[in-house]
Amino acid sequence: METLAVLRRIAERIPLYETILIHGSCIAVDGFGYLFSAKSGTGKSTHTRLWREYLGDRAVMINDDKPMIRLTGEGPVACGTPWDGKHHLSTNMSVPLKGICFLERGETNTIRRISSSAAYPALLQNVYLPMDREAAVRTLDLAGRLSGSAGFWRLSCNMEIQAAVTAYEAMKA
Repeated sequence: METLAVLRRIAERIPLYETILIHGSCIAVDGFGYLFSAKSGTGKSTHTRLWREYLGDRAVMINDDKPMIRLTGEGPVACGTPWDGKHHLSTNMSVPLKGICFLERGETNTIRRISSSAAYPALLQNVYLPMDREAAVRTLDLAGRLSGSAGFWRLSCNMEIQAAVTAYEAMKA
């Protein structure tokens, strides 16, 4: 309970520092972050595990549940946090964010780039929205700025290694 209270306290204040907390699994490959977001149980952790299997030592978990995204003059940066979900996978690091991918289950692996206007509502479903009015307004602004500055994809996938190959090949470009 104490760590959850600390998380909420921090999440309420970080928008004032150009940062948001997002529900997702974030992995770094070759110095760039790739974040996967979806409803609980969709397969975010499984998908990043497939990336680690496919890419080996090149892939490092940033955070498996609640990474932070900081908006800077150079672009968005994915940051690890100690709130790393049931698998406890996180690294104290930050890397430029290459993109955010919204996952959904499917029989085949297909990925497509989506517009910032399509990404914004999906992003809002997965961002922590503070109770404080000023911080909430700031979060909405940050989400809008993020949707205009990062690459966004929608991945329909099964949970086989080819799903990681499909996503990585599309997102790294």
